[in-house]
Amino acid sequence: VKKGGTVADIGCDHGLLSIWLVTSGTCKKALACDLRPGPLAVAKKNCRAYNCEQLVDCRLGEGLSVVAEHEADTIVVAGVSALTISQIIEAAPWVYSPGVRLVMIPATKPEVLRRWLWQQGFALKKERLAGVAGRWYTAICAEYTGAAHEPSALACVVGATHGQPAQKAYLAQERVKLAKCRIGLADDSEEAAQADALLNALQ
Repeated sequence: VKKGGTVADIGCDHGLLSIWLVTSGTCKKALACDLRPGPLAVAKKNCRAYNCEQLVDCRLGEGLSVVAEHEADTIVVAGVSALTISQIIEAAPWVYSPGVRLVMIPATKPEVLRRWLWQQGFALKKERLAGVAGRWYTAICAEYTGAAHEPSALACVVGATHGQPAQKAYLAQERVKLAKCRIGLADDSEEAAQADALLNALQ
């Protein structure tokens, strides 16, 4: 996230990320947003427990509809599908602006999210891999540049994970997932040929 700025945590759940960002001094303010009243009530309770109610603004609403333009310079969307992340971003046109940073942790199909980001004109600034409960996830940092392009299938799988110690394990995981998808494809189909080429590239 941008240091010293305001972060909007979309789908904040218990609010602990927002609380950590402000109490650690990483961000000066956080907007903890959630669609569900129950989790937001827990977030408010946690803010009181950590004595940071003045630094974390808990908001009830869908996606970025409760965040105004220029209110936050970093937007975090974590723990939901690639499709959900893209829908949240797409519904807020002001995010398509240089200076707004996106930090996303897709629960599924990071390759789909990367393709969508590139097609929309976002640049991948950095990724960080993390292993949790035997599975690898990636935190993707992106910013809008307007330079849209159509990426290769390999680029969508690899992303900006180059140089990370965990990349080999992460790509091995992605190869297993791709191999399972390949089983359901007809051998003479174009999709199967594309899958085979990608599997070979990931070896």
